[in-house]
Amino acid sequence: MQYSQKYSLVGFLEHQPKGFEYNMSDWPLHMTFADVFAIDRNSTDIDEKMENVLRSQHAVLVKPKHQAKLGDTTVILVEKTDELVELHTMVVDLLEQNGAIFNTPAFTREGFLPHCTIQKSGMLQKDVVIDELALVDMFPNSDWRQRKILATFKLGG
Repeated sequence: MQYSQKYSLVGFLEHQPKGFEYNMSDWPLHMTFADVFAIDRNSTDIDEKMENVLRSQHAVLVKPKHQAKLGDTTVILVEKTDELVELHTMVVDLLEQNGAIFNTPAFTREGFLPHCTIQKSGMLQKDVVIDELALVDMFPNSDWRQRKILATFKLGG
């Protein structure tokens, strides 16, 4: 099955509301838990499934380590804790079980490298608790320059 719509699943460092739209150059600070993927969102009921699975998860602590370069992008690497890896693996498993195709599967599972990209708005400087993940539309209204939060999923209910 081929999909054209792309999504990502991120934990924003500060709450961002469902429906919030922004330019791709103005991402709020976030950590990516599932890099860009395609999925048949509606016929798989992935939003409902994601909400159900994340309801049983605890908030996760993100601890900055140091600044690094990933290609041309400057990031803050974060401590790769068991909790972060478990949450990442859980959402990737769920997405794959529902037909998701990742743009860069090398960044999933063993290739998961938790980091927070330095943005115009700032950078991760202290420990932060992420208690919500957001499903982001990477191509809302057929505009590759925009992003839109389609759903938010509270960790632990």
